[in-house]
Amino acid sequence: MNILFLVNELLQVCGVTKHLYHLIDGLQKNYPNNEYFIMTGGGNAIQKFQSLGVPVIINENLRHETRSITGYLKGIKEVYSFVKRNDIQIIHSHHHYAASIASKAVKFTNTKTILTNHGLLPAVGRLNHFNADHIIAVNEHVIEYLINKKIKTKEEISLIRYGFTLPVCKEKYNSQLKVISGGRFVHEKGFHLYIRAIANLDEEVRNFAKYYLAGSGPEEKYLMELNNNLKANIVFLGPVENFQEKLCESHIFVNPTFSEAEGFPTVLIEAGLAKNLVLSSKFQGHGTILNTDNSILLNITDHYEFANKLEDAIINYKNYSELISHFNFTVLQHFGMSTMLKKTNLLYENIINGV
Repeated sequence: MNILFLVNELLQVCGVTKHLYHLIDGLQKNYPNNEYFIMTGGGNAIQKFQSLGVPVIINENLRHETRSITGYLKGIKEVYSFVKRNDIQIIHSHHHYAASIASKAVKFTNTKTILTNHGLLPAVGRLNHFNADHIIAVNEHVIEYLINKKIKTKEEISLIRYGFTLPVCKEKYNSQLKVISGGRFVHEKGFHLYIRAIANLDEEVRNFAKYYLAGSGPEEKYLMELNNNLKANIVFLGPVENFQEKLCESHIFVNPTFSEAEGFPTVLIEAGLAKNLVLSSKFQGHGTILNTDNSILLNITDHYEFANKLEDAIINYKNYSELISHFNFTVLQHFGMSTMLKKTNLLYENIINGV
């Protein structure tokens, strides 16, 4: 099989990029007879993918942020030409804009299209957000949405959770606690709430730990100014190439998102694998994996509750060992690499064979 992956951008601190890296790396190792290609609008993690030995084609017309009618039409033409030249049988998109381009590019070919839906977007804009022959959902709430809205039938959707390999983490010594959060710096990820919660901690409690924030994005300047103005003393790590390594060194991970477009944040999986105590908002679909037996759930609209729960996690960290173990077990149970790879390759084969 010849498979072309389309993605908006390849970024160092990005859940979609992390998923795609593990997926392509695993498929290459386990199904080496297939040919894999990546086409992307750009990004700062391109070299990381090139190191896998997979051809990476930069096509700026795939970038949703710089979209235009001219760019959209050029994107269709360029994807079509690539499909024909390389006898692509499946286009597997990881962004709704790229999926829309793919659906037009293959109109007069035998190429099949798949879209991994990493989250639910608001129903705005002119483009169909679910433009593919088959949809891969990463969490149950995505399937419920697609069926209830009559966007796709049950047969046109597959539940394939993210898959991650178990990291090799060193033993966490009883040094000063490290609290960390990270992701793309956009408003809906809630990092301003993370900063405010830390600033609201009692000064004596705040000195029990060190605080970090990894990532980059349009809100970076605002977040840095907020951190300075509130004297939260958070260390900004920038776009960390190996965030899993940072999580292995950390004790507490905070997920403050209030985005309604979440599928299931990959950073939560990484935090669980690294045996972090997880504090998370009750984002849409959180209940399929997160509960009070494996994590501390936050009402992020209440700054005082957020700060109080973070304070409790810091002071009583040693008492939460059972919660940490439960979440680690949950992640290992649901997000296995081999399961993701088997299900994905089987889907490819079934679609090509018309099953």
